[in-house]
Amino acid sequence: MDAKKVRDDEHAEYKVSKQEDKEAKELVKSAAAVLTGFYKENDLALVQHAKKQPGSAPMPPPPTWEAPYGGKTGESQGIVAILGMVEDDIAKDIAKADSEEKESLDMYTETKAALTAEKENLNGQITEMTSTMSGKEIDVSDTKGERSTKKGELDSVLQSIADAKSYCEFFTVNYPLRLKNRQIEIDGLNKAKTILKGGAFTAPEDPEREMKPGDALLQRKRSGH
Repeated sequence: MDAKKVRDDEHAEYKVSKQEDKEAKELVKSAAAVLTGFYKENDLALVQHAKKQPGSAPMPPPPTWEAPYGGKTGESQGIVAILGMVEDDIAKDIAKADSEEKESLDMYTETKAALTAEKENLNGQITEMTSTMSGKEIDVSDTKGERSTKKGELDSVLQSIADAKSYCEFFTVNYPLRLKNRQIEIDGLNKAKTILKGGAFTAPEDPEREMKPGDALLQRKRSGH
C-alpha cells in the first residue's frame, strides 16, 4: 500500500477522533458547570456532611416533606469530581493522540526523505549506467565496423593467394624441367663459346643420346697444345 495513503488515512482518523474527544470534553465540562451552577443558585453546599465523630451529638432527624428540596449534596460532589476526572482523562487522550500524531508525522517525513534520497541515488546510478551502456554500444558498433573492414581486407588477401595458387603450383611442378633446360642452354652457350675459340669436343658415344647438362665440359684438347 502507498505510504502516503496510509499516512493520509491515519491523519484523517486522528482528526475525527480528536474532534469527538474535544466535543466530549466540552460536554463533560458543560455538564459539570451546569451542576455546579445549579447548586450555587440554590445555595446548596457541595460538601459532604462530616462523618459523626465518636462522643459527638447525634445527627439531626431527617427533614420533613415541608422542608425545601436541597438535593443530595454529598452525591453531587462525587458527580462533579467524576466529571472532572472524565474531563481530565479526555484531555490526556487528546494529548496522547497529539503526541502519536506528531510521532507518526515525523516518521513519515523521515521515511519519505530517506526514500527520496535513495530514489535520487538510484536515478543517478541508472543515468550513469545508461550512459555507460550507450558508450559500450558505440564501442561494439565501432568494433563490428573494424571487424568488417578487416574481414574485407583478409578476403582480398585470401583471394590474391587463391589467384596466385595456380601459378605457384605451375612453377613448383615445372621447376625441375625448367632448371634442366636452363642448364642445357648454359652448356650449349659454353660449347659455342669454346668452338668459337677453336676448341673441339669428344664425340659422344651415342650420337643420338639426349644432350645432358655438363656435356659442354667434355672439351677435347687441341693437338699441339
